[in-house]
Amino acid sequence: MVSGLTKLMGQREYARHRNVRLSAVQRAVASGRITIEKNGKIDPIKADEQWKALTIATKARTKTAVAGASEFMKARTRREIAAADAQEMETRRRKGELVDAETVRKDAFEMARATRNSILGTADRIAALVAAEQNPARCHEIITAELKNALDALASATT
Repeated sequence: MVSGLTKLMGQREYARHRNVRLSAVQRAVASGRITIEKNGKIDPIKADEQWKALTIATKARTKTAVAGASEFMKARTRREIAAADAQEMETRRRKGELVDAETVRKDAFEMARATRNSILGTADRIAALVAAEQNPARCHEIITAELKNALDALASATT
């Protein structure tokens, strides 16, 4: 259905009309994106509508592809950062700069238990000495000295 008012064009002329390369028109014809008339000519009005409709669809696919590629690159960047962080942590662990959290918890618990036992045992160790003393200043010295000894023993155990 060719309009009587429409001038049919060859592919070169249609390419100039669209301001595109001849190869773009040839690809569009070969893929069926624009149709040619029986005489091999192109109806520019019909072809322009087809070109516009298919170009919009192509642009939409391209935007979706770019968005997908962008998400892919973001995910890949996150993966690369995580891998670099893991490698850095492994290197620091091998150098002895990092320790196992469970080991730290266990050691802290043992240290707290030793501290508690040492402080609670102070009364048993010095009760007789303090009871025999009449001078409050001397009682203070005995208690202070025993607590200092207990804390020094704990400090030397941690180093």
